[in-house]
Amino acid sequence: MNYKGEKYKSLDDETMVKLVQDNQIKYFEPLFQRYIGVVFKSQREHHLKHFDTDDWIQEGRIVFYKSVMSFDFTRHVTIGALFKQSFSNRVCSLVRFNLAFKRKADQEVCSFESLPENALKAYKERPSLVHDPSKSLILKENYAEYHSELSKFEKDISSRLFNGYKPSDIAEELGCELKQITNAIGRCHRKFGGQLFDV
Repeated sequence: MNYKGEKYKSLDDETMVKLVQDNQIKYFEPLFQRYIGVVFKSQREHHLKHFDTDDWIQEGRIVFYKSVMSFDFTRHVTIGALFKQSFSNRVCSLVRFNLAFKRKADQEVCSFESLPENALKAYKERPSLVHDPSKSLILKENYAEYHSELSKFEKDISSRLFNGYKPSDIAEELGCELKQITNAIGRCHRKFGGQLFDV
């Protein structure tokens, strides 16, 4: 689709932000395309394991959407500046999570492939959560938020991982390439870790 046509070029950023906030979603993608360079610049500057271009763009869209929906017209800041700062913060979180995941994989963070049949039940049964109902409640809320951030494809994969499927089994069942599955698992890892481990 041509997002640079006259229909969109004639609209300034603030007008398009207002339209998206008013649920005119068709204006989101052309507005995002104006700032996709921020995503590619970050991709060139940072290396994230198992993170391909599609992953970067997806993260960019999520952050950009949140930036648009929270944009305050009374503040003296542009949507571009807000997105650039918000995306920079998100990338820093992803980098920290990658490093933390490597350091603490055997201590605090277990892989999706090794999670038992009912992952939430397992986490709730950890001693630190059993004796603290507030932590259990936070865990439930964080899991719900994690699940809401997944695409349909990621939800399909996540549910199978929680039920003990191996990536190769999921690829066969869904009729996908194994690389598509492992890339999606990487995205799930980041979203799962970010929500449940507050990194």
